Amino acid sequence: MKLCIKLLFAAIALGSLGDLEVAANPICGQIAPETLEDVAVKVTYEGEVPAINTDEGSYNMMVAENFDDFLIFIDQKEGILYKYAEEKRKKKSASGSNSEVQKIYDVTEDIVPHNLQLDIAFPPFGYSPGKKKIHNVAPGPTHDTIIVVFTSASLPNDNLFPEGVSVLELPTDFEYNLEEVGNCTDITVCFGDSPPLCCFGQTVYKLFYKFKFNSDSADSSSSSKSADSSYLSSPELFFALEMQTTFGHDGGAMITIPDDGRILYGVGDCLPYGLNGLYASQDADSHCGKMLLIDPTSGSYDIVASGIRNSQQMNLEGDDIVFMEIGGVSAEEVNAIPLADLLDPTHVDNFGWGMVREESRNGTEFGREGTFAVGRGEILQFSNPPCLGGQTKDEAEGFITPYMQFGRGPGVPLFGITSSVISEKSFHNIKVAASEFNTGTMIVALEDVDKYAGQPAQSYFVDLYKEAPTKELVPLEDGFNTLVVEALNLDPQSGDSIRGDSRLFKYPDGSAGVFIERTGQFFRLSEICSRSGSTSKGRGSHKGCGSTSKGRGSHGNSGRHRGSH
Repeated sequence: MKLCIKLLFAAIALGSLGDLEVAANPICGQIAPETLEDVAVKVTYEGEVPAINTDEGSYNMMVAENFDDFLIFIDQKEGILYKYAEEKRKKKSASGSNSEVQKIYDVTEDIVPHNLQLDIAFPPFGYSPGKKKIHNVAPGPTHDTIIVVFTSASLPNDNLFPEGVSVLELPTDFEYNLEEVGNCTDITVCFGDSPPLCCFGQTVYKLFYKFKFNSDSADSSSSSKSADSSYLSSPELFFALEMQTTFGHDGGAMITIPDDGRILYGVGDCLPYGLNGLYASQDADSHCGKMLLIDPTSGSYDIVASGIRNSQQMNLEGDDIVFMEIGGVSAEEVNAIPLADLLDPTHVDNFGWGMVREESRNGTEFGREGTFAVGRGEILQFSNPPCLGGQTKDEAEGFITPYMQFGRGPGVPLFGITSSVISEKSFHNIKVAASEFNTGTMIVALEDVDKYAGQPAQSYFVDLYKEAPTKELVPLEDGFNTLVVEALNLDPQSGDSIRGDSRLFKYPDGSAGVFIERTGQFFRLSEICSRSGSTSKGRGSHKGCGSTSKGRGSHGNSGRHRGSH
């Protein structure tokens, strides 16, 4: 198993060489982040949740941040929820207690509704990123409810399936044009010129349940649960959709609209990597590549936005919905749109991913990725879909421009945005921050979300530091991945993978944080001045902060394929 996984990641690493070839195109390679010379970020340890899987590529975790006074950390692969309450931590810190992190749900211990089939054998070889027993959670329509999205191999059987629940099925015209059968006992067949369907043919169902949520139980000092004090109880299925998930983009970004109760959910384009979203991401009769507005009370839904590839995080910032978007090979994005626009029933907003029927460029069909036009691509092929150049004014008309976008360049082995955060409490000059899967770098923009127009904000690398016991600031030379090396005692010189998958988020008090999937540790972030004293290249408000930047080519030491996470 470990050999197969290493072969998989080795193949992905080799694929990044093609990414750099695409990025070298003078039209398509102009969005690699620049270096921010005078602003840095300090990383301070806050706490941790149990990390069951810490081997390379074996984990799948995230944080749900849209609750009023606590966070929920999700071990997606194992199906476990942990609650973290800031106030409780502050009250108990004097006694040295670490009970602020509490397990509130476990699919092996608590009720699993409708006997869902959560143990799914994903080809090939149990590929971890497809395993999400619990995909995401969000506040329910009332204070005593919570939304939980499960991944199941099948729907509940007929005698258990509630009447009136919508089930959105996959489109039938993806036209993979590949072998109908194949042998996936050797992982290398999935990276050839004609990979068989067994490499990516897994389909699952995302099942949306509303639970009664006894959050007071999670604040109990008792370490055991009685039958009448379960944190989650009385599950009600209200929505379901079918998803292709192996090596695929199953999205999962979710937020409950305050004082409304409906949820916004990013579906993902339902495809393996290498393709440009095809027609389904733009077709009005497909849920793939869409943002859905779902009513947990009635189970009804509306498509409110299209052209979204693989968004895994969504937040409400003032009047705007802000979400990260994992790109193909041309642009990683942070998008923003007024919530009022999404709730306007007279139109569907469009972020561009996918192909519009009967539209072509010089006789060739194309899709959109960030501000670029991209070809159809080839399934499971690195460096696909190919960038065709910037969009013309006519091609960009009617599509929403990213708030921030970044990409690759020579010596810049980025491959995918992990998350984003906006925090006035933690940052002054930094208006939005993003993290990157492979290199563990932080990438930021200095333009306010409500002031950008026409073109995405310029992106910058920002240096990261931690405070040593001596109070000296120590640089994190490999970004957030340095924290992985320290926590797991890894040796990158011996070939250990140091990737940890850093996910930015916001604490209930408004400060920015980062959660490291691989270790379960989470930290607080704060903007600081860099330690040396060069002249600012950014805004005048930086007031002489110094520079410790390492240059464009020095952030990170390896590259891998992006779209499969």
